[in-house]
Amino acid sequence: MSQQFVVVRGQIEEGKKVLAKQGSTFEPRNKEEKERLLASGVIAPVIDAKEDLIDDDDEDQDDEGGDPSSPPDNNSAEPQEPQPTKPVPAKRPRK
Repeated sequence: MSQQFVVVRGQIEEGKKVLAKQGSTFEPRNKEEKERLLASGVIAPVIDAKEDLIDDDDEDQDDEGGDPSSPPDNNSAEPQEPQPTKPVPAKRPRK
């Protein structure tokens, strides 16, 4: 089985005929077409997802526990909310 690709930008046309639209799979006819469409960012390879990548089992989860009153760890993988900043006043030229 040959490698499959998906159209990620625009659509692939041959004259007025649309061969593949964005989001649909596409199989290039030859190596040159594949390399040209990959290089231009029109297609991308389809990657098979593995079931073990997502682990929904709560049993294996390591609960960090710790003291709930302690401050949060800044090295955690969870995204932190951005801190509000003061806007910088724009300098206007004097007349």
